[in-house]
Amino acid sequence: MKYEDGQTVMLGDIVSLDLHDGDHAGRVIMMGDTGECDGVDARTAKWALESGHVGKQSIMLEWVEPNPLAHDNPKYAPVSNTLSTRLAGVALIRRKEQSQQGGGEERR
Repeated sequence: MKYEDGQTVMLGDIVSLDLHDGDHAGRVIMMGDTGECDGVDARTAKWALESGHVGKQSIMLEWVEPNPLAHDNPKYAPVSNTLSTRLAGVALIRRKEQSQQGGGEERR
């Protein structure tokens, strides 16, 4: 998978996502094309892929700032601290340090 600027998406990348109220930062924790994940338990990863929640052209992010979609309105369901999204509007901010890379799980 590649960002719009042509750089390869990697687990642990810190990215910026353009939402309705501006840019927000997240960390790539799952890649739909390979099923590779980091910080996602095996049961959730399996569900995300099999249900199509994370599609072949999508990634899953974990917010590294306060969740921009969070709310306290009891009329609506609570939101997760993760977001499945395609790469449109997602830009690489920085890579995880080399010494911390690896350790991801691959879903087969």
